[in-house]
Amino acid sequence: MTVRQVTMPIHDNAANVGVQAESVHGDITVYFLPPGAGPEEKLRVGVNYLNGGMPSKAGELIYDVLMRDTPAARRGSTGCWP
Repeated sequence: MTVRQVTMPIHDNAANVGVQAESVHGDITVYFLPPGAGPEEKLRVGVNYLNGGMPSKAGELIYDVLMRDTPAARRGSTGCWP
């Protein structure tokens, strides 16, 4: 086995690594939501969770978008209709 050192810049002492592997055989899906992701990104990852058979994780993201990132939510409405 060959070991090599990889150097990458780290800004503000924070880094996100989606996958780190020496070899991958077959198909993989990485579910990654960057910090501060917007509603479109949250919904995209939520749909990926649904397609991956993880409805509870999908529900968490979709619920978060509906309760925080819609115009009605920003106005403080607690109902389904604006």
